[in-house]
Amino acid sequence: MGVLKLNQQFTTNDRIASVSLFGLGALEFSRGLYWLIYQSAVLSESEFYAALHEVMPIWIWGLMLAVFGLMIMLSSVFYGKRDVNKKSSYFMMIGGFGASIIQFLMVAASLYNSINLLSPVQFTILTGWLILVSFLGGVDIYGKR
Repeated sequence: MGVLKLNQQFTTNDRIASVSLFGLGALEFSRGLYWLIYQSAVLSESEFYAALHEVMPIWIWGLMLAVFGLMIMLSSVFYGKRDVNKKSSYFMMIGGFGASIIQFLMVAASLYNSINLLSPVQFTILTGWLILVSFLGGVDIYGKR
C-alpha cells in the first residue's frame, strides 16, 4: 500500500530528476571505473590522461570518481523518500561536490592537453551541473533543520 502511495506522489518532475541524477551518476561512475580497471591503456590514450596522472595516479582518480558517481546514483534511489529522510540530499551534496572538484581539475588538465575545444567545454558543463546537484542537496538538508 505504501508503494502505491509513493508512486502517486512521485510526479513527472520527480521522475525526471531521479533519472537525471542516476544518469549523471552513471556517467561519473563509468568514467571512474574505466580509469580504475584500464589504467595502463588510459595513460597511452591521450596527453590529457597523462597530465592527470602526473598530479595523482589515474587509478586514484578513477576510484574517487567511481565512489562519487555511485553516491549520485544512490541519491537517485533514495530520491522518492527525501521527505522522510535526508539520505538522498546527503548523497547529492557529497557526491556532487566531490565529482565537481574532479571535473574542474579535468577542465584545467584538458585546456592544454585535449584534442579540441569540445573536451574542456563538456567538462565545464559537467562541473556546473555537479555543483548545482551538490548545492540543491545542501539546500534541501539546510531546509529540513
